[in-house]
Amino acid sequence: MATPSTGNERDGWTDLRKQLRNHAAISRPRLAALVQKHVGVGVDYAARRLRREGVIAPVTSTTRGLYLVTTGEGDGSFLTNPIAAIVAHVGEAACFCHGSALHLHGLSRYVRLNEYFVATDKPRNTRRVGQVRLRFVKTPVGEELGVTSMAVAEFAIRVTDVERTDRRSDRSMWVIGG
Repeated sequence: MATPSTGNERDGWTDLRKQLRNHAAISRPRLAALVQKHVGVGVDYAARRLRREGVIAPVTSTTRGLYLVTTGEGDGSFLTNPIAAIVAHVGEAACFCHGSALHLHGLSRYVRLNEYFVATDKPRNTRRVGQVRLRFVKTPVGEELGVTSMAVAEFAIRVTDVERTDRRSDRSMWVIGG
């Protein structure tokens, strides 16, 4: 049985959107809890409505129960945190490398990247996660070999350290320069 609409329904949806903006990614159970707290409708209806409004987006078409929070600014909405989207897509074992590592260490001139590199031990195809392109680099990644951890938003991520990233950049420069 549907409950009658009240004047506070609009405020509830607004509060829900504000709460979602505090997250980079959100699971279905956590979304259900927020929906119940703010608007009291079914999570399926709320998820459809929020997807249509551009507030959330599924991580991928095959991933169920995990959503990325976007800026929701029209058709060109962006992921609020691309790193969180990539970690949600690849898993916590993701190791950012090359230009992505430089960016995360604060050594890049770019404010926001549209392409991220993740080291992997198996070959994988390039994928799109939201508006960013995710490229996989087949390279040995060990815990002790030039990999460090850093905190980004609410995630602890693995990144190639400055020395390893810089060394690989120097080597490619020498090969190109002859």
